[in-house]
Amino acid sequence: MRMNTGKKLFLCAGLLAFFLSVSAQSYSLRTNVIGLATTNLNLEASMTLNRKWSLHLPVQYNPFKFGRNRQFRNFYAAPGVRYWLLESYMGGFIGMYGTAGTYSVGNLFGNKYRYEGEGYGVGLSIGKAYQIGRRWNLEWEAGAGAVWLAYDKYLCKRCGDLVGQEYGWHFLPTRAALNVVYLFLSGKDEDYKTYHTVCTALGPAPFLRIGAPSGTRAHFAARGEGGDNGYGLQGAGTDSMDRRQG
Repeated sequence: MRMNTGKKLFLCAGLLAFFLSVSAQSYSLRTNVIGLATTNLNLEASMTLNRKWSLHLPVQYNPFKFGRNRQFRNFYAAPGVRYWLLESYMGGFIGMYGTAGTYSVGNLFGNKYRYEGEGYGVGLSIGKAYQIGRRWNLEWEAGAGAVWLAYDKYLCKRCGDLVGQEYGWHFLPTRAALNVVYLFLSGKDEDYKTYHTVCTALGPAPFLRIGAPSGTRAHFAARGEGGDNGYGLQGAGTDSMDRRQG
């Protein structure tokens, strides 16, 4: 079947948009310091989908047993997305995610039982990212959600005596994180982050005439019809100060 000219143009435009979006993506890796402090090994990979959305995949693993059979063993993943209020990897965000994992938890905080099972759920979170270097961020995040838990309950005196089985839905805290983030940025993204850091420190006034680095997202936003570029800065190309001096 022959493809008409309109369909060919539509296909070419779609492929071009796809490749441009892939080339424009930024990536990051983060680890939760609170998780590490509680012996939970964890790592989270993420990528930007566009200016406001990013995709995230945190994974956590704890294989450890301690004296008197104390344990918080688990393995879980929580894929999700974030909507950034300012810009991807900058400022506040709202997170939406699913959770799935297995666990064996027992003999902690005076509890005489061990619980072994699996859980699945969905949750919402809020948080904020702070830039602490050209390629480093610090984040906090807190969230809660509905989780379906199914587990066997063992008496921890010998941790082998099954005393019950339970399952059901629970509303629980599902995320508490203090993340250290490493950003994999292109050269233009690095230029923009430097611009944003200095602008945050000094205020917008010095940049009303300078403008954002050429080729960055803020630069293109600043070329609009004198509007706000999304960061509280007026576009340099249409600033009233420049027009008066011209």
